Amino acid sequence: MIRQTKQKDKAKKWLVVGSVILGVALFLFIGQYVFTNWLQQKLEKTVNNNTDGVYQLELFGMETSPFVGTLSVDSLALTPDYDRWKELKSQGKDVSRTLVELRSKAISLNRLSFFKILFQNNVDLDSMLVQNPELLITAMAKDTTGQHQPMHKTVNGLLRNMHIGKIDVNDANLRYRNYNQRNTDMFALKSFNLTVDDFRLDSTSLQDPKRAYYSNNIVLKAKAALYNLPNNLYKLTTDSVLINVDKKLFTVSNIYYRPTVGPTALAKATGDATAHLKVKVPQVTISGLDYDAHSRTNNFIASQVLISKPSLNGYKDKKHFKDSKNQPLPHDLVQSIKPGFMISSMKVTEGYVRYEELAEKASETGHIYFTNLNCTITNLTNMPKQISRKNPAVIKASALMMGKVKTQATVRLPLLDKSGYHTLKGNIQGGRPQVLNPILVPTSFIKIDKGFVQQINFSATLNRQRATGTMKALYTNLEVEILSTGAASGRDQSLGKKILSKAADWFLIEDSNPDSKGDKARIAQIKVKRDRNKSFISYWKDCLASGLLASMGLEKMAEKQFN
Repeated sequence: MIRQTKQKDKAKKWLVVGSVILGVALFLFIGQYVFTNWLQQKLEKTVNNNTDGVYQLELFGMETSPFVGTLSVDSLALTPDYDRWKELKSQGKDVSRTLVELRSKAISLNRLSFFKILFQNNVDLDSMLVQNPELLITAMAKDTTGQHQPMHKTVNGLLRNMHIGKIDVNDANLRYRNYNQRNTDMFALKSFNLTVDDFRLDSTSLQDPKRAYYSNNIVLKAKAALYNLPNNLYKLTTDSVLINVDKKLFTVSNIYYRPTVGPTALAKATGDATAHLKVKVPQVTISGLDYDAHSRTNNFIASQVLISKPSLNGYKDKKHFKDSKNQPLPHDLVQSIKPGFMISSMKVTEGYVRYEELAEKASETGHIYFTNLNCTITNLTNMPKQISRKNPAVIKASALMMGKVKTQATVRLPLLDKSGYHTLKGNIQGGRPQVLNPILVPTSFIKIDKGFVQQINFSATLNRQRATGTMKALYTNLEVEILSTGAASGRDQSLGKKILSKAADWFLIEDSNPDSKGDKARIAQIKVKRDRNKSFISYWKDCLASGLLASMGLEKMAEKQFN
């Protein structure tokens, strides 16, 4: 009897314990359910209230575990109200320059401190995982800010001093557009993965020289990218993009830069004889990239930029359109860049360039091309302490002109020199000058019938106004035909013009340099007045043309054409 009573008491105790556990579990379940619903409504309402109705946040399938510190949603939608933004703007309210639309699938936060959120107004968690987010950023107004504040100074409330141990974003898409051109994306990053280690949004993290963009490391891998230039006349696309902050590396593959319209439409849109350019680059690698410095000072500093096997095809119509706009020198381009930059070495390997031109009085298009283009640029910078006349940027390039004639050039550019001072020096190796007829006949109306060039050496000093220098061209048995304007060949000329051309060849043009064995070679003078409506490449080309004409005894033609 006593034994049965003890067993009943024991069973009652277990029943009480079980009831208490069940009650506590039920309380926790109900409490967690109530807390989750309260938190969801709180977050959605807070976003709408704090943005004065501009944003609406919707959370779907939200689950929380305050004791474990987890929060997850099956999907999320953050939607801006563009009309509400306009209304607030018209009322003179302080509104953001951009609006963000976000739609995402699963998002999970681990080891989230709800205590810090509720009592310290601070976000602290171990990790965040975001799956398949679609982010659309719309610029509603022009950026008139002279200097942007660091991110940690622009946030308030929960985001201030935020810490996330690791951020993983998988299969994301980003688009950026202007509201007035909202049917066209200005920038897009497609199908990318992003990993961020130890993100701390505070001033100490920003100033830490071992960190960049408030993080220990950032790795981004994208399958494709797109950039439409502001005028929508050119588009740049790429395949894979890789950013690795810790390794100081940036790579991008299969870059295409091309017009969105044809040559005539492009020239009409710009109101100028604009070059119609198509560029393809299989690979660009930037190494030694100082992301740390960029995140703190916005300066771009890199050890090396390697551009592999680029090709450039350009076409310019000068017959139907005029060069009417001032063209910059390299100095102007560099001095117009406000953030500081320093590239120790830039290398171009195995490049190809082809240029076609329909001259003002031409009947057909001329062309010239270069193969096996290899180029190194050193000390490319706009930092005053790094560059001067004694320590300029230096371009060293070599190529096969028309695929046959070896050409080398060195340009020394003190890029911060206000006078545009720079020097050009180089040489052209032996070959038959007839290879240049495809560009000389249609654009300069000169045809080389025969001859052989042993070597051409040239040197010039240039500034914003003019260039002077010398050229020593060694050649033999040169026969040149001066064509009528617009003539495509000697067959297109009248008999009188043919006679004048032959007379010029006999009496004006020097058929050899030196004239005979034992004679001293003539040295021609380079004299060019800069045409501000032409590119700096044309300026350099004019220096060579001036020297070549003078070398052949056509000083007056050179004077008329380039001065």
